[in-house]
Amino acid sequence: MAEEKQCLEKTCQGISTLEELEQEVTKFKEQNGKILTFAANKITFLEAGCSSIFEGFSALQHLYINNNEIEKINAGNFSGLENLRYLELNNNGIQYLEDGAFTYLKGLYSLQITNNKIAEITDGVFEELKNLGQLILRNNGIKTIGKNAFKELTNLFSLELHNNELEEISGECFENCKDLRHLVLSNNRIGLLDSKTFKNLKELIYLDLSHNKIVKLPKDLLAELTIRGRYLNLSNNLINEIEVGALNGLKIPSGVLDLSNNKMQTLNNGIFNDINAEVFYLSNNLIVNIEDGAFKNCVFDNLRLDNNNIESLDSETFKGLVINRELNLTNNKITAYKGAFQNLNKMGILYLDKNKISELPDNGFEGLESLYALTLEHNSIDLLEVDCFKYLNKLFTLCLGYNKIEKFKSDYIKDMQWLTTLNLDNNIILNLEPETLSYSPNLVILRLPNNKLTDVPPNSLYKNLMDFYHIDYSWNKITTIPYRAFVPDSTEKTYQILYLQNNQISHIEKRAFEGIPKATNLILNDNKIRDLEDGAFEGIGRVKQLDLSNNLIESLEILKKLPNCYLVRLGGNKVERDDLSPELDKLELNQLEYICFDKYSYKRVENNWVFVDSTDVPENESWYQLE
Repeated sequence: MAEEKQCLEKTCQGISTLEELEQEVTKFKEQNGKILTFAANKITFLEAGCSSIFEGFSALQHLYINNNEIEKINAGNFSGLENLRYLELNNNGIQYLEDGAFTYLKGLYSLQITNNKIAEITDGVFEELKNLGQLILRNNGIKTIGKNAFKELTNLFSLELHNNELEEISGECFENCKDLRHLVLSNNRIGLLDSKTFKNLKELIYLDLSHNKIVKLPKDLLAELTIRGRYLNLSNNLINEIEVGALNGLKIPSGVLDLSNNKMQTLNNGIFNDINAEVFYLSNNLIVNIEDGAFKNCVFDNLRLDNNNIESLDSETFKGLVINRELNLTNNKITAYKGAFQNLNKMGILYLDKNKISELPDNGFEGLESLYALTLEHNSIDLLEVDCFKYLNKLFTLCLGYNKIEKFKSDYIKDMQWLTTLNLDNNIILNLEPETLSYSPNLVILRLPNNKLTDVPPNSLYKNLMDFYHIDYSWNKITTIPYRAFVPDSTEKTYQILYLQNNQISHIEKRAFEGIPKATNLILNDNKIRDLEDGAFEGIGRVKQLDLSNNLIESLEILKKLPNCYLVRLGGNKVERDDLSPELDKLELNQLEYICFDKYSYKRVENNWVFVDSTDVPENESWYQLE
């Protein structure tokens, strides 16, 4: 098998003369070789009209001529290779392709010419390559392409021209390439597009025009085109005008239409008429105004309008538009939106973060009957009308962090029986009333870090709730954890994570955590705990991790007051000394498994504590399971 492979494939390296190369080719030809590679040679081909070194080499199917010093490809250089299927000419320093350079390659399927110095592709370079399916011409410095250069490539399905210096593409350039599916023109200098350029490309699945200097999309440019694949990319250009009709009827039902990172300021009436795409990116433009009818009869799964300058939305803004999943309006300058979403009854997610919204008016989200996630973080919200979230009956997630909310009432979420996540972090909330969560029995995540809480909210807050995934009251000014702080009387609730770090807690009352049969993480680091009242953890079940690091603890005796716990963290307290094992042994801490400090830990082995020069504690899920 090894001899057979050697006959089928050959590499020629380090050759400096054409005569020597011809000798190697002749030997390989006599063996009926299939794959030939020229790499890192110092050769040049004969001038046009001379005999080809490949004459009679009908068996060759793959020819790779890469990393050589060839400046020119002449007509006739490849005569005799009528059965060649794959040809590569990469990294050779080629400056010129003569008309008819590939004429004899009747069976060629793939031609790759990359990383050369070719300035021009003339009309006759690719003549008679009727079977060519793939043409790759990237990274060559090409400035001009003849309008008939691809005229005979009637079976071409993939063309890559990115990373060149093209400034213009003629309207006739792809006229005969009716089977073209994959076209890449990114990273050129294209400024103008002819409305006829893509007219005949009915089979496209991928078109990339990104990173050019396109200023305008002319009428009929992509009208009535259907792209049955992934991407139509016009991002990172200078587009500030789209003529009405340029994109009319465009369909990309399973892919992306990308117009992000351009210079559009106004979306005019009719600009996006009857367009269908899975995702439509208009992010990172300069959009201030969306005229009535801008999205007439359009259907998108996701519409991205983030990072623009939009100031207001009204009842006409999205009229005639269908959004099936998500609308992203993050990082604009929106102050008002009432009535803007009344026709978007299929939409599931709405992002309004980082705007200038200060007021949530009654009925502002009318029409969003399918919405399940709403985020309004990083605004200046300080006024919530009673019915501000009316109609959001299917909402699962509500994020209101980083605003100026002082009070959060139960009436705001009275229709949200399916709400599972409520995020109110970084506001100025002083307290929560007992009835705040009365209408949200499915809530599992409640986040209020960085507010103005001085007390833990009353335990009746959780009366109608099931088990919690996590509660976060960190970075407030809570001083005391009262009796049954997190579970109403005569009930039990399991907690995954209870965040209480970075408060001013100095006192934990007896049975403060009673009613919690199991907790994964109880986080109390960076407080002012010096000691614990007897019975502080009485009534709590097993705790996987209890973090008491960076408190004011001075005595290891506190460990005797802790619950059944797999891991206790004590780093940053005043109990660290050389070899604590003897002291820990005397305390008979049979309810603990590991005690971790910042750089080391102790592990209990039967009734003795052993020093471990690591803070890596192995997982032990079986320990945590309830008996």
